[in-house]
Amino acid sequence: APLPKNRGRAVIPWTILQGARSTGSTLFWIGEGMDDGNIIAQRSIPVAAEETAESLVRKHMEALSPMVESVINCWRGGSIPSTPQDHSQATYCARRVKEDGLVDWTQSAEDVWRFIRAVGKPYPGAFSFMDGLRHTFWSAELHGPEPVWAQPGQVISMDDRGPLVQC
Repeated sequence: APLPKNRGRAVIPWTILQGARSTGSTLFWIGEGMDDGNIIAQRSIPVAAEETAESLVRKHMEALSPMVESVINCWRGGSIPSTPQDHSQATYCARRVKEDGLVDWTQSAEDVWRFIRAVGKPYPGAFSFMDGLRHTFWSAELHGPEPVWAQPGQVISMDDRGPLVQC
């Protein structure tokens, strides 16, 4: 997370759910509170409009690798940076559990699309029920407005890409 922003849990899904256009990877010392220790290194990461949890995890790993290498070099040189966080700027991300993946089809199509991207791999995925069966959604495409009258969650059509669902 771009500490002191987004301290806590499930930062990657929350970053996408917030509609953030940038985030950050931070190496920090463990403090007394939640993610409140001094910052060792930090790098900004752009968040694409169609970012998925999986692609954002990959971006974080790419950002962290050179940061860790740099910190190791500092440590070998006898010093590691330690910059206090501005605690007045802190925000927190709540824990997410598997059950939080239930799709709310009454939300806008854009919100449902963002939600499915946020909770996909490596997380448990978004899900819904149809005919008593649980169906997991790992990805989605945003489909423009259709001249169709349907209830939220109603399957409008099916093709080789999957169901088209009313939001």
